[in-house]
Amino acid sequence: MTAPHSASAAQLPATTPPSPPWLTLALLTLVFAVNQLDRGIVAILLPSIKAEMHLSDTRLALLAGVSFALIYAAASIPIGRLADRYNRPRIVGVGVILYSLMTAAMGASQTFAQLLLCRSAVAIGEATGNAPSSTLISDTYPPERRPRALAIWSAGSYLGLFAGLTAGGWLVAHHGWRVALWSISIPGLAVGIACLTAVPEPRESAAKDRTPAEPFGRVLAELLKLRAFVWLFIAMVVSGIVAYSVQVWTPSILSRSQGFSASQIGFFSGLFKGALGLCGILAGGYLSQSLLRGRVGRLAWVPTGTSLLVPIALTVFIVAPQPSLSLIALGLASFLIPAYQGPAMALVHAVVPQARRSFGTTLILAGVTLGGLGLGPLMVGMLSDMLTPAFGKEALRYAFAIVALLPFGAAFAFWRAAAYAQEDAAASAL
Repeated sequence: MTAPHSASAAQLPATTPPSPPWLTLALLTLVFAVNQLDRGIVAILLPSIKAEMHLSDTRLALLAGVSFALIYAAASIPIGRLADRYNRPRIVGVGVILYSLMTAAMGASQTFAQLLLCRSAVAIGEATGNAPSSTLISDTYPPERRPRALAIWSAGSYLGLFAGLTAGGWLVAHHGWRVALWSISIPGLAVGIACLTAVPEPRESAAKDRTPAEPFGRVLAELLKLRAFVWLFIAMVVSGIVAYSVQVWTPSILSRSQGFSASQIGFFSGLFKGALGLCGILAGGYLSQSLLRGRVGRLAWVPTGTSLLVPIALTVFIVAPQPSLSLIALGLASFLIPAYQGPAMALVHAVVPQARRSFGTTLILAGVTLGGLGLGPLMVGMLSDMLTPAFGKEALRYAFAIVALLPFGAAFAFWRAAAYAQEDAAASAL
């Protein structure tokens, strides 16, 4: 009679002995950091990989974006379903270890096909991270403290970007792109083991009372009834297109149009996109929490406002003739672009019922990755190749100009989400 009980307990273990909420937040923030460490360093390595393997910008975009995004989106859907029922720290920890090993394998690749295969395997591992982590934090902190907690967690992505861009620039300049990939796999392995051993599952075990999982179609249909969720999906996907396009192509723009070296690009990209991005994401979370006052729709105010300002900063970055002015504009854009993340994710968790929260978060993050990392950089890369005969090395800058206008669409979608947020949040709480 004990075997059935053990099998059920394996699905959702009994609540782990209490541990401080800050410990869960700190470790999951580190998970996000090593996740973005991998993504950030790849952008720095693209010029070196292009030179060694003689790749086109379209192939670079496939490597940095589409191959990753397609596999990530496909893997994240079943993982999101599992995260609503199974032990989330175990899912996250195993995933971190997997993509760290695959990142090291990228460093041993000899052909474009091998790089593409390893990069796709990295995507499977990273698909286990963000949705389970964010819902773990929302289950650990009460609603009135979630915007700040989720902003701190989201700041981990910019800690990783800062490390990836600064250390990546130094490593590739002194030791080459292969050593850079091998080096960044080490902290990921350590963080994955720590997550497996130290992060508790806060959900109470209800294995003996658990009902079968809802059909996929029914869950999806219920989520699509939430108008705030639909508008948030649109807003965050558009914002993701902008963020990933900036992340992937900024180093190449600084190299081709401004003549910066690899070490200079690493320093400035890390300082602006990492440090200022970190400040922006924390400022967005703290400001949104101070504005909340029991009205969840106010969580969309900061994302709407910053999305209206981003196009101005990006336009100046693209057209500025002086490198100093271009860098100042990049710094401002780097501060504004990520400010939406903490309040937007808190708003998603407010309007989606707890039983579907991991899956709803997964849908949004899959859309952000598929649309943002997949479509955005690829679109810019293809346009750059098309414009190269006419504009030469400046073609990438002209192709990138399209991205500068997209945040206006994100601002409109965030504004619409705010209109339906209170109603949807009340319905989800029933």
